[in-house]
Amino acid sequence: VTSIGDYAFSSCKLMGITIPDGVTSIGIEAFYGCRNLKGVIIPDGVISIGASAFAMCGAIKSVGIPQCVCTNQLSVVFPNVFSAITNIVIAEGVTDIGDSAFAGCSALNSITIPENVTNIAINAFSGCGGLTNVTMPATLRRTVEANGIFGDSPNVNIEYSSVPILHQVKSYDGIYDGAGHGIAVKVESPANAVIKW
Repeated sequence: VTSIGDYAFSSCKLMGITIPDGVTSIGIEAFYGCRNLKGVIIPDGVISIGASAFAMCGAIKSVGIPQCVCTNQLSVVFPNVFSAITNIVIAEGVTDIGDSAFAGCSALNSITIPENVTNIAINAFSGCGGLTNVTMPATLRRTVEANGIFGDSPNVNIEYSSVPILHQVKSYDGIYDGAGHGIAVKVESPANAVIKW
C-alpha cells in the first residue's frame, strides 16, 4: 500500500490505526468522522495529505507527524480537533517547521523539537496558551529570538539541548556554532573529550 485514497475510512469506527511506512499520500477526508480514533502516527514517508484528512475525529489527543504537516499547518490536516490535541511527536526526519504550523494548539503543554530541525518560521506556536515546556536544539536559539515563534504563548520555558563538542572551544562563557555565533548553553562533555583552548 502506497496511498490511502480520498474518504477511504470516512466515518469508520476505528479506535486506532497503523499507517504502513510505505504509504506516501493520504487523501482528502480519508479518516473524516472517525470519532473513536484516539491517536495516529503518520510515517516520515508521507509527503502529501489531503485537506481535512482527520476532520471530526474528536477523540484524537496524540499525533505523530512528518515534514509535510510541519511545513503546512496542523489545522489543515486536523481541523475541528487540533486545538484539543495534547501530545505531538515531530518525526526525527523533520528539518523545517512552517509559518503558524502549530498555531492554536491550545491544549498542547510540551513538545520536543528534533535535532535535525534547522528552521522554525514566525508564529509557529502562536496561540498555544497551555504550552509550558519546549526542548529544542541550541542551534535554534537565535531563530527563537528573531522570529517570535511562540507568539502569544506567554508561559513557555525553553530548554536547549546540548550541542556536540567542536574542534575548538573559543570562549569561556559559551561555545560557538558552525557559523561562529556564541551559544550560551551548558555542555556536559564526555569524560574522555579533548577540548583545545
